Amino acid sequence: MTGSGPSRADSGPTGTNVVAFLAPTSRTGRTNLVSNLAWILARSGRRVLVVDAGRGTVRVHEHLRMFHTDEWPVTDQLPPELARSLFPASAGVARQFAEQPVLRRYAAPPGRLDVVWMPDSAPWPPPGELGETSFTELRRQLRLTEYDVVLLDPVDTDPTVDRWAAVLCETVVLCFPYRYPRLPEVAALARRVHRAAPAGVRLVGVATAVDEPDPTRAAQRRDAIRRGLGGVLDEPSGSFEMPLVEVPGSPTGQTLAPLLEESPHRDRVLAAYGELLRLVTDGAVGTARPEPESLRTRYRYGLGRQAADDQSEVHLAHPARQRPWADWLRAELAAVGVRARPWLPDDEGRRARRTTVLAVAPADDAEEQWLTGVLGAVRADPETELLVARTGPVTDDALPHDDVRVVDLTGCTEEQARERLRGTLGLAGIRPVPVRDSWRPGFPGDPKEPPREFQLPSRPRLFVGRDQDLAELRDLLLAGPPGRPVVVTGPAAVGKTSLVGEYAHRFRWDYDLIVWISAGGLHDVRAALTELAAELGVEPRGNPVQEVLHELGRRSGQWLVVYDGAGDEELSDLLPSGSGHVVVTRRSDAALPPGAVTVTVGDLVEADAVRLLTARVRGLSRVPATAVVETIGASPLDLRLASGLLGQAGILLSSGHAVADSRGADTAVPAFCAAVAGPAGEPAAARIVRVATALMREDFSGRVAVVVAQMCAFASPLGLSLSILGSRSMRAQVARGLSEADGATLCADGWEMDRALAAGVRFRLLEVAWGRGGVVRMHPAVQAVVLAGMSAQEREERRGQFLRGLAEVAPRTIAADSPVRRELHRHLISSGALDVDGPDEVRRWLVEQLEHLIARGDGEAPDALRRWRPALDRWLARHGWRDRFTLRLATRLADVTRSLGRGGEALELSRTALREGTALFGPDHPWVLVTRRGLAGDLRGLGQFRAALVEDQATWRGFRDQFGNDHPETLIAAHNLANSFHLAGRTDEALRVAERARDRRSRLFGGHNADTLWLVSDIGSFRRELGDLEEARRLLAEAYRRRGGRGRGDEDTLLLRILRNLAVTERRRGQPDKAKELNSRAYLALRRLVGEQNPLTRSCRLSLAVDYHLAGDGEYATRLIEESLAGYEHDLGPEHPFAHICRSLRAVVLDSRGRTDEAVADAEKAAAGLAATLGEPHPWAIGALVNQAVVVAAGRPAVAEELLRTAVEQGRDFLGPDHPCLRTARRALAAVVSAGEVTGPGREGRVPFDFVDMEVPET
Repeated sequence: MTGSGPSRADSGPTGTNVVAFLAPTSRTGRTNLVSNLAWILARSGRRVLVVDAGRGTVRVHEHLRMFHTDEWPVTDQLPPELARSLFPASAGVARQFAEQPVLRRYAAPPGRLDVVWMPDSAPWPPPGELGETSFTELRRQLRLTEYDVVLLDPVDTDPTVDRWAAVLCETVVLCFPYRYPRLPEVAALARRVHRAAPAGVRLVGVATAVDEPDPTRAAQRRDAIRRGLGGVLDEPSGSFEMPLVEVPGSPTGQTLAPLLEESPHRDRVLAAYGELLRLVTDGAVGTARPEPESLRTRYRYGLGRQAADDQSEVHLAHPARQRPWADWLRAELAAVGVRARPWLPDDEGRRARRTTVLAVAPADDAEEQWLTGVLGAVRADPETELLVARTGPVTDDALPHDDVRVVDLTGCTEEQARERLRGTLGLAGIRPVPVRDSWRPGFPGDPKEPPREFQLPSRPRLFVGRDQDLAELRDLLLAGPPGRPVVVTGPAAVGKTSLVGEYAHRFRWDYDLIVWISAGGLHDVRAALTELAAELGVEPRGNPVQEVLHELGRRSGQWLVVYDGAGDEELSDLLPSGSGHVVVTRRSDAALPPGAVTVTVGDLVEADAVRLLTARVRGLSRVPATAVVETIGASPLDLRLASGLLGQAGILLSSGHAVADSRGADTAVPAFCAAVAGPAGEPAAARIVRVATALMREDFSGRVAVVVAQMCAFASPLGLSLSILGSRSMRAQVARGLSEADGATLCADGWEMDRALAAGVRFRLLEVAWGRGGVVRMHPAVQAVVLAGMSAQEREERRGQFLRGLAEVAPRTIAADSPVRRELHRHLISSGALDVDGPDEVRRWLVEQLEHLIARGDGEAPDALRRWRPALDRWLARHGWRDRFTLRLATRLADVTRSLGRGGEALELSRTALREGTALFGPDHPWVLVTRRGLAGDLRGLGQFRAALVEDQATWRGFRDQFGNDHPETLIAAHNLANSFHLAGRTDEALRVAERARDRRSRLFGGHNADTLWLVSDIGSFRRELGDLEEARRLLAEAYRRRGGRGRGDEDTLLLRILRNLAVTERRRGQPDKAKELNSRAYLALRRLVGEQNPLTRSCRLSLAVDYHLAGDGEYATRLIEESLAGYEHDLGPEHPFAHICRSLRAVVLDSRGRTDEAVADAEKAAAGLAATLGEPHPWAIGALVNQAVVVAAGRPAVAEELLRTAVEQGRDFLGPDHPCLRTARRALAAVVSAGEVTGPGREGRVPFDFVDMEVPET
């Protein structure tokens, strides 16, 4: 319902006044009269019901539509018996689908205005005669409705309308036009009504559209009308005098005269309606007051009679907690062309204009005083119109009734609330206007499902103050482009997390997704984003971190991502873009990115600090709380710690010293202030924790809690799982920090750990979430205080106990998806575990955590090398190379170094680890074989393919001899061996090894296994290089289909490997257009997914350059080749085989563009370099020789012929006569010898495929 009921003492049903409006003909202005009278009655505080059954071209709804707010079936709003009697259902099968009457509500506060709209298919009065009993009962029901006035506008031509009006009504208004009154018919109608009335009826005549400007002629006409009606009702019992009201206006009338009438006789119009009101209400209402100018202006704008730029503004006022509603209201006002400005009580410019203030009522009693202040300020300005939006169950005493318009949005859907708002403003019928703002505020009252949440903490239970900080954060997020991060900064423990948490919950309806990421380190961020990818159902392909960021960027809905607790790390590569908001919290001492948009948070003001403390401590009154705040300050963390100590001290005083429980906290304040008033300069938190721990050590559970807190000070701020803390191994480590008796008690009974945790929670040192996935947490600032309170020896003891406990609970698996391993890594970072050199069980765990990190991928390599390399140097200094864990760590760090493209450094590390490991374990130990496998990878990366082949053969034989051909390590070694055979130029051997490994993998793991499909992709490329193009295409197409094809999306690195191998195969089959299409898809996806300089992207870019060359776009092909060449030279050096392949292909492209000298130089350097590094019989060396001959053929055919004959001679024995490289060489040789007669001209617009197309592997 829009608006509250009228504020009258007799608001109950005290008798309803029923008035009918009749006319002998149509086009009398009757409907206009009903509409205006209903509006004026409602605006005077009456509850009005109109039955709109007229059949004119304009119905009552057309007059009131700008104020329409709600609509229901009649039976939902009126009493059932009245609805059945007054609006009986249509009878007969032919009428069963007829439209039914509906009740429409219009905003006309402080009263209520309802209109029953009768469709043409349901005429009213209903057909058929009612008996006297039925009429009597219907009249009784009408008298007992909740309405003060019922206005009937029936069908003109219905023969029963006279009787219905006479029986049901106290007053019948007879309407006729001033110019053409047709008085005899009016008199006849009046006579019929009068005679049918069982108890008499008041008749009122109304002449409409009175437009006579001459007063004399107007008086004459008035007398004539009165004479014509004067004696029509003469009866034997006496004559009847019918009062006459003249309503000025044009023949067409005005829509709503109080709102729109602007003619010179406006006062006469309002006076006429006042007179009519007096007659139909028996004097209860006798004045039609003009409406506020602001409402009139909006009404004219809504009807299109005033330009959009001229309508009045709306000033929006709201308490801080109602900002979500204010934002939604602002957006809705903008949608109908009304600008909303913030309401400022002292705005002199506003006071100089007639304005409207829309105040959002408080959501709870805490802000009720705010509304009282707004009402007082607005009432002081008589030119201001006040509207109040009610959004919740506020007490009636908090809302005004008599002089404001109230729009009740409580319990509405968004569409209902929108209609009620627009109707209250008089803009219900206006078309929405385009709004430029890209952000769409959510509807705070929508009962829809809440937004999807990821790791969002629960709403701060006690959140006070911070109104200005929240408003600033909200303004910055709305003002900036979507995706621009806003940084919330401030001192440690000042309340940044609580502020952003409150924002996320308060404005949650804005968002479809809210993501909360604890950003204590880059690893934590990447881990959370990986979990988010799984939560959102992002396919696990490629790099899940980049995939989920891309998913957020293309997501259509609005989202919020919070990075909480970021340090100095650069997060720019881990932030999403797109249609959302990003918030980062950082300490004020952390480095901010250039140009950062910030919100700075400080301590609470004293009043808010006192409110927070009294809310936290039961029985603490305001004056003692003020003394506490003056002693320790207004930091939220200090107040939290103080609340725990005061609460427990109050309980002890109550039980031990007979102090009343309600006064315990107050009694404890003097002693508390004295105890924590330590030396100047010492943080208050440190003083409070020192006193609290001393008090806790007085009982067993407290002593255990202190040790637990000291150990948890080394845990990740994200929390330590209760399953880990409660394990036997961790309890045993806690027991080592206690006395022998206490330790024995703790180890004997697991319940004692829960009791200790409860004690830590009571003193606010710990936070425990007991539900599923339960954790114990310590605020980072509390961790720092606890650490600072321990001696150096005590810190080392507690850290050692904590690390031993973690090492003992570590699972055997190092799988990437192990949740325990993921959690242990967080604690490894926070505890500084990599700074320790023992004991062995901890060192074993540290190596396993690195192996887990390598298995995860996720772009962890740089961070892993930065953290673990110093540990290796320390272990070497203390333990030397002849140490199992040092060698294991060195092998894994070589893997990490290699993945970062630092091949020389990785090679040196692998060689040393292999030498020392062989001496310690022997050549066939699995760890030595793993190290040898890494060494082969280093050699491959550096272009030493023959040396890599030797190491891969030894690795494969070692695993095969120990574990058999089916062991996973043997299969990995076989795949590596196949690649080494191919790189060494022995592709036929590579194919044989790869197909055997493929068959075993398919049998063991299935044909859809990722590693199996990777092998199939390599087999397809091997067959292509050997010239078996059709089989290669079949294998690759089948692998593409199994991996998911287009339905999986171009964001899977394995799928993209298959796709680009398929593209090269199509090019070799003579389908350059298709090859270009597939390669372009793969290249664009790889750029986005793994970056420009990833080996996959670089190799694909070089292949795409060949496609552009064949399509005739040599300029773009050259640019692509040069980008790849620069990358290879930077990472691998200028003499690497891959760099020489780039030069050979660039020579071909440059030659086609006429840059012959550059082409010849490139071709010569490439051919010589490949022959030197790979040997003359290698396919790439022979291919480079052929390409050199193609480049020099035009100017030096004899040299070209010699080069080609050399290539054919060198490759015949090593490659075989049917190798594709030799076929190209023979074809080029024939072309040179015959001066082009053999090959003939190429197709127009394309470059002839007369060179060796060399493909750089994705290694």
